[in-house]
Amino acid sequence: MIMSASLGGIAGGRTFGSDDAPAYRKGLVVNTGIAVVTWTVAAVLGGWYFIDEKRDKAKANSHQMAIEDQVVQDVEKSELALDVSVVANGLLK
Repeated sequence: MIMSASLGGIAGGRTFGSDDAPAYRKGLVVNTGIAVVTWTVAAVLGGWYFIDEKRDKAKANSHQMAIEDQVVQDVEKSELALDVSVVANGLLK
């Protein structure tokens, strides 16, 4: 926090020169430009975060569905094996 205030003091001293007084047009334009860039970066990063989270949730859901499909297949195989053994035991008796 202190470091950013120090950097702000350096930038302020460079952009708000005494030769621009009293309007300080150059300083205000520079500050407005920095604000626009900051808001743009924040919006891009927010969008990126949203898209990344959405992709991660989709990946987790597809992984969960794959696990559930595998469990269903395993249960079906075991039921089929059980049916075959029941039929084989019935034929052997």
